[in-house]
Amino acid sequence: MKKNFRIFALLIAVMALVFFIVQCGGSKEKAGEKQVTQGDSQKQADAQKANPKKPKSILPKKLLVLDLTAEQKTKCEALYKEIFTPEILAERSQVVKKMKGLKKDSEEFIKLKKEIGEKMKPFNTKFNEKVKEILTPEQQAKYFEKTGK
Repeated sequence: MKKNFRIFALLIAVMALVFFIVQCGGSKEKAGEKQVTQGDSQKQADAQKANPKKPKSILPKKLLVLDLTAEQKTKCEALYKEIFTPEILAERSQVVKKMKGLKKDSEEFIKLKKEIGEKMKPFNTKFNEKVKEILTPEQQAKYFEKTGK
């Protein structure tokens, strides 16, 4: 009886060990992953210092292509931050996250896009009214030009 119990306990222990190794991923390196060493992280830091990325602007792309002066850009960014508060942007980003997994032709995608448009319409209108004061007439013509989408 004791012998059977020991064999049974040993089998259970081996199965548990195998289960934990599989669950924890063992000590093997996953395919495609590379262990980062101290030298690799130093090389990455040096590369980032050598090629610093341009800070991403918060302004819409449509506004950035207008070749704004530095003064105009700072005024537009301040206006954008004033109108589009973090709470408003957080609401919009939640809906955009829902849209990411959907197909562009699906009904739910179109519904969510309309929902974003309706929520953002008053803020966009307010922003566009104030941007008119900052832009030159030529820039205004390009910015407010209707696209044939």
